[in-house]
Amino acid sequence: MLFKKLNLLMKTTSTTNAALAEYLSCAPSYIGRVREGKKYVAANDPVKGKIARYFSEKEYTPEQKVVISSAIPLRGDFPEDKEKLLFLLVGWLSENDDENTPVEDFLKVFGSLNLEKKDEEKIVLGKTSSNKAGYFYGDSGKKEAVLLLLGEALNLNAPVEILSFSDETQHWAERDPAFSKRLSAMLKQLVSIGSKIKVVVRTDKVPNDEFFNEIKRRLPLYFTGAVEPYYCITQPGIRLRKSFMVIKDFAAVTSQSLLDDEDSNFVQYIKNKRAVGAVERIFNGFAAKCKPLMRVYTQANAHTFFPAFKKLNEIDCALWFSSRLPSVATMPENIAKSIAARTCSPLFLDYWEERREKYSRLVKRGCDITETLFLPDLSEMEDGKFPTMLSDLYGGNSAYITKEELKEHLECVIKYLEENNHYRVVIKKGDCGAFLYILEGVAVTVYSAAPTTIFAFSQRFVNESFIGYFVNKAGEIPPKEKMISDIKDYISKL
Repeated sequence: MLFKKLNLLMKTTSTTNAALAEYLSCAPSYIGRVREGKKYVAANDPVKGKIARYFSEKEYTPEQKVVISSAIPLRGDFPEDKEKLLFLLVGWLSENDDENTPVEDFLKVFGSLNLEKKDEEKIVLGKTSSNKAGYFYGDSGKKEAVLLLLGEALNLNAPVEILSFSDETQHWAERDPAFSKRLSAMLKQLVSIGSKIKVVVRTDKVPNDEFFNEIKRRLPLYFTGAVEPYYCITQPGIRLRKSFMVIKDFAAVTSQSLLDDEDSNFVQYIKNKRAVGAVERIFNGFAAKCKPLMRVYTQANAHTFFPAFKKLNEIDCALWFSSRLPSVATMPENIAKSIAARTCSPLFLDYWEERREKYSRLVKRGCDITETLFLPDLSEMEDGKFPTMLSDLYGGNSAYITKEELKEHLECVIKYLEENNHYRVVIKKGDCGAFLYILEGVAVTVYSAAPTTIFAFSQRFVNESFIGYFVNKAGEIPPKEKMISDIKDYISKL
């Protein structure tokens, strides 16, 4: 990936962040974020060419030439011609990598998550620990304490409120698949009887693999709508790490360890009511200073999504949209009314009207709108119908668009393209994974297919990561004639 290649070039040539930043006219912190893999740089970002130009102009020692020749790799001798070296470096820095970005990995899991009920591990209740002192040590001790806490919570056979935070590494859980499976089953069982979970996720200032892995681990729970997630920024240089898992008004597990010494783990299982109350106050005081990570919308609270979405759409900025079907914003009025009639819900027309007004306002103000469409194959349509996005959230019957309506809608998209220079459509093959709606610098909403679940992020640092992924996924924006030709080709096959 780019950050590995950039690190190799900079370490080999002893180039500092400040030196490269001065050449690129950017902040040294930007270079640092790229080098750490925390700043995603799109495949077509011109900064790659500028970086290549910087390193093509350097004078290299024989030892440095060997290192770089091996990395690119070169078939012949290291080029002495600086323009030839520039050409090679541009290609090397811009070539596609097999590794996925953190966002792409997250979306793949999000889009493929099977939420159908499966036979979960049968939880044997009534177990208690032989550890009477309430002290545990190391990874095995933490597992024992957590299972004891959740097992006794299940014994209550009543909804509980779980408070959870950890800035310790999660290796103690992730390296033991059997434990992870059991932990997940116990939490799902608690949620199934009405329990709620308040969790604080830690992150660096720019989301990385660890940040998205934290979310991926909890995705099945997030999809239930029972989790209230927050985030805190990790403080660099702090070696002492802590964890809390609290069953409100009942019991708690606390843990402390050194960042680079997981075996130092010291765990306490607390049942004393006064002590549990003290841990709750510590957690709540900390959580009060954290910020919401995201809002999760499901059928249960869909009525709160549409007002929030309407308020969000009052902001004018560049918009990226990715879906299996064109946005309802470009949908002809007659089709919108037909879908509304089929759903027997006025919500669809309100949503259509709002989106149409939004697109019209953006193009008039010169804000770019980019749609990446993974249009459905005919084989994916049942009886010539295809479900529309959010079709199960309108409160009526499932919404769908017919083959003929899709043709008419796409004809309208072509007209929109012809009339608006700030509107672009990129047709892609394959699966879109998940639906995306990104407002630059403001918010990201990620949609699953029915049963629809929406993750709404409002953090700028998450927004930046998704835009980088989206721009790279869309690739180079084709000329308008190419966009129109691709759509017409698809229509001809319907």
